[in-house]
Amino acid sequence: MTNIYNKAYKVLPVILLILFSSILYLIFLFGSQDNDMYFEIVSGNDLLSGNFKTASHLDNFPMLVQQWLYAVCLAIVDKLGIVGRISFVFVQDVILWGLASLFIYKKTKSKSTAMIGSFAAILYSHNYMINIRPQIITVILLVAELLILEKYRENREHKYLFAIFPILILAANFHQAVFLYHIMIIAPYCFDKRVKHFIDWKLVAFVPFFTACTLLTPYGIDGSLYILRTFQSKTYDIIGIAELQGISLLSYMGFKLLLLVLYTIYCIYKHKANTFMCYYVFLVAVLSLINMRHTSIEFIPVMFIIASTDWSWIKNQYMYGVLSLLCIGLSAMFIKNPDFKLENYGDITTVIEDKDAKIINSAMDIGGWFEYNGYTKLWMDSRCEAFSEEISGVKGIPADYFRLVYGYNIGPKKNYSFASEDEVLYIVRDYDYIVSKKLDYINRIADAEWELIYDDGSYLVWKKAQ
Repeated sequence: MTNIYNKAYKVLPVILLILFSSILYLIFLFGSQDNDMYFEIVSGNDLLSGNFKTASHLDNFPMLVQQWLYAVCLAIVDKLGIVGRISFVFVQDVILWGLASLFIYKKTKSKSTAMIGSFAAILYSHNYMINIRPQIITVILLVAELLILEKYRENREHKYLFAIFPILILAANFHQAVFLYHIMIIAPYCFDKRVKHFIDWKLVAFVPFFTACTLLTPYGIDGSLYILRTFQSKTYDIIGIAELQGISLLSYMGFKLLLLVLYTIYCIYKHKANTFMCYYVFLVAVLSLINMRHTSIEFIPVMFIIASTDWSWIKNQYMYGVLSLLCIGLSAMFIKNPDFKLENYGDITTVIEDKDAKIINSAMDIGGWFEYNGYTKLWMDSRCEAFSEEISGVKGIPADYFRLVYGYNIGPKKNYSFASEDEVLYIVRDYDYIVSKKLDYINRIADAEWELIYDDGSYLVWKKAQ
């Protein structure tokens, strides 16, 4: 009987940790949704029909879909609805888990550290790694690239550098906007104590050719120029997008990033850090302070931290119990947090039945959902840069296009005024979005001309009196 209790004492905490961490993963998985998701699905359907140059859901406006291959994949899996989309994320995570496990195992020679650590890294980076976003594929390709670089570092054979080219071509077509990540991660591998002057000139010589892979898309040089114009544009001075702002260390994602930085500093102090771990942690930290979106690759520094740390102290029943309690607490927190639940706009269609004849003025975050559901005349679209002359590169864009996408007129000094309401039949507003606050809908619809016909606590719909 004592032996049974001893076995239960050893096995039960492990089983509970597996159970509760899996529950936490499923909560994140079934909450997978991104504001751009519906736009990408509609764009993917456009691409599947052979339309690469214009967007039929944006009045055939000329534009580029820089993540075109991801949009096509998403449009295909969307044929199965939510099951297809969730399965798509799950399959990507399985691939990421497998590649990361292989990387960590090569560093630690521990199967348990590799398998558990890679899953923990996915959970830690869940904001992007368990979500319907192209960044998952970006990170999958980054890990694949790192595996090849590690192999090259062992024997410095040219064939491994040539093996990187297919990965970079895929990267350019899946998510061209973040292609430079694939160049940035090469930097520490260019320095090697075993070669003359500590610089691996063979690898350095390949970098320009690696960079040129960004041109190998259906859009060629136009795709790269689109990305360049995006970085230089002032469009986002008008429409505030939180993801393009610097990260706040007081936010949830900022706190996670701060933990990585503090742990790395501790490892440096204890002489337990290596060059690769320090480079990737501080690279992501600095980039994220400039632009929150760069936390999308925090999986890479987390993976290096796991691969560079001795985790023997955590492999006991007490720590398994503590980690189980942590998973339970996080599960309870996130399942109650509306930011981690699937958005449901479906009820709005019951009050807005006319999809063609009237213009809908909507908050930007649900513009893609309207397009996905066949609404054709829409102000405040989810892809605001589509009608920006600065980004699209299309000259002489009529003012009506700006009104269509922004919901207000833009003056020569970037000042704005609310667009004409003459043709607007419905106004849809969310409670929190910054653009809605700027437009000050409440003051404009206070008169008897508008009637509130829908309010679900998240979105409101007004109809113009006939």
